[in-house]
Amino acid sequence: MLLSPALTAAVLRDALHPERWTVAEWIVHRMRGDANRLAAVLSLPLGRLRKLSAGRWRGARSCNLAVWRSDLRRVDGFDASFHGWGREDSDLLIRLIHCGLRRKDGRFATGVIHLWHPDADRRELKANDARLKAVLESKRTRALCGLSLVRETASSPT
Repeated sequence: MLLSPALTAAVLRDALHPERWTVAEWIVHRMRGDANRLAAVLSLPLGRLRKLSAGRWRGARSCNLAVWRSDLRRVDGFDASFHGWGREDSDLLIRLIHCGLRRKDGRFATGVIHLWHPDADRRELKANDARLKAVLESKRTRALCGLSLVRETASSPT
């Protein structure tokens, strides 16, 4: 759920706790136009249905993604060769799936309350699309510019 600029400002200024608001309070905010949807506050016990998209990468977002640390290290984390907005979430999930891991959908299990912010720069989206296509076609599992590179750089003497 994306909050409006006005509600985001109020949450930050007044140290509000929207994660504690009731469904009724969210309905009021939605009716005022301060939240773009209500699905994030709904919780449904979907059980086995959560595993129906186990091999599907489309639609997953890392803002609400849990990954075991050992699995994240196995694929070398996010790939920092992606620039600006777009496709780094899909790249990570594709590489995890290439390793044989399976996805469990968290829709209606937990919500994300997204504070409003200006859109990120999308000038590199075409290049990011090409990077994503390359990982799909290659079956590669490791990031080109991942955690291992960050650790090497951090431990190198300057």
